Amino acid sequence: MPAEMTVELPRRLTLVEVPEVHRANRNLFLSGPIPSQIDLSGIEKSDSSALALLIEWQARAHARDCRIEFTNPPRSLTVLARLSQASQLLGWDNDTSEDNR
Repeated sequence: MPAEMTVELPRRLTLVEVPEVHRANRNLFLSGPIPSQIDLSGIEKSDSSALALLIEWQARAHARDCRIEFTNPPRSLTVLARLSQASQLLGWDNDTSEDNR
């Protein structure tokens, strides 16, 4: 059963911040309880490294028979996911990114 917990994400999730976020949450995604939902609404700036991090987290969740729901993604991430054909991996395949911020 997925855990109800919070993963803290910085306002900026770019190549500069992603390595630290990855290190800070590494044990959680390797052996801890996998969060069932991660709210992305606080992200104000992101890039492809943020997308790569989310894809990795989802892959680790799938490896442990779990799934993460990434909610409230910023428009920049949904556009990157759509362009890289990663939307379905993140559960955004039915998302209308024009409605996102």
